[in-house]
Amino acid sequence: MAARALVIDFGGVLTGPVGASFGDFCRSQGLPESRFVDLLVREPAAGRLLIGVEKGEISLAEFERGMAPLLGPSVPADGLVRGLTATLQPDQVMRDAVATLRLHGVRTVLLSNSLGRDPYAGLDCERLFDHVLLSEDLGLRKPSNAIYAHALEVAGVDGADAVFVDDLDRNCAGAERLGMRAILHRDAATTVPQLAAAFAVPLTAGAASASH
Repeated sequence: MAARALVIDFGGVLTGPVGASFGDFCRSQGLPESRFVDLLVREPAAGRLLIGVEKGEISLAEFERGMAPLLGPSVPADGLVRGLTATLQPDQVMRDAVATLRLHGVRTVLLSNSLGRDPYAGLDCERLFDHVLLSEDLGLRKPSNAIYAHALEVAGVDGADAVFVDDLDRNCAGAERLGMRAILHRDAATTVPQLAAAFAVPLTAGAASASH
């Protein structure tokens, strides 16, 4: 039986790779390309800041003031997140696939660990989604069971009737715990055919755009 709901990530799925944008910023500051990602993995203080801002426990300004000196002494705090996401580009093929699924009656839910709201500028939420769930609004973040359960509740389906798409293994594993079929996204060329099969909907680039 075809799935009835799509729960999908934003950064790295409906956009190009997030790490590439992070790397662009780090290079612009004279830092190693992997500096920001390495901090998140290796520096507990950086991890705490990220969790805090994603859950809405600290403001974006507080995150920037705390993270900038960890990155380097000359990194400006003001506009740090804007800089980190400045070269993040939309993946139009993926966005059109989501829009086409919605036109065919699939319930679509954006589920994103948010780093402020600027990265979502230009995302046509009214066309793409029935529901937009940002971690900072919920006080929850992936991969907690509670945030997946909430996404299923608002979609009105059980886990077995939902497909989840994310570019991180741990987030896919979290969705699978609640019974969702998870697709680990690497690029549109591999994800779109899997979506077409899961929902029994033909998906081609530009199909949704041609309907509007």
